[in-house]
Amino acid sequence: MKKILEVLVILFILSSCSQSDSGLPARLLNFDGKTYEGMGRVDDIESNKNIKYTIKEEVGVIKKTSKKTRRHLYASELEKGSKVYSVYEDEDILIVERKTTDKIKEIYKLMP
Repeated sequence: MKKILEVLVILFILSSCSQSDSGLPARLLNFDGKTYEGMGRVDDIESNKNIKYTIKEEVGVIKKTSKKTRRHLYASELEKGSKVYSVYEDEDILIVERKTTDKIKEIYKLMP
């Protein structure tokens, strides 16, 4: 019984640590005063939803990585210098090319 209680306490602590203090999703981006949530890699989203996003133009570059994403082009997990693009298909979608060695592209969707 004591072991079960210990396991439950550990699981509770681990699950509490997985969310941000505000309860909001952890992968956020502020663009023009609006908050966008990270949805995943472009390749994964396109293949799962059978949709293709076409980059329209570069609209900015991430200025700072910060848990407080209240400023334009601040992001909670994106590296400073990551490029932000608009797409033709949906004005509520942004694609971010992470500033990493493998240039991962991720989709960010406007939060309601």
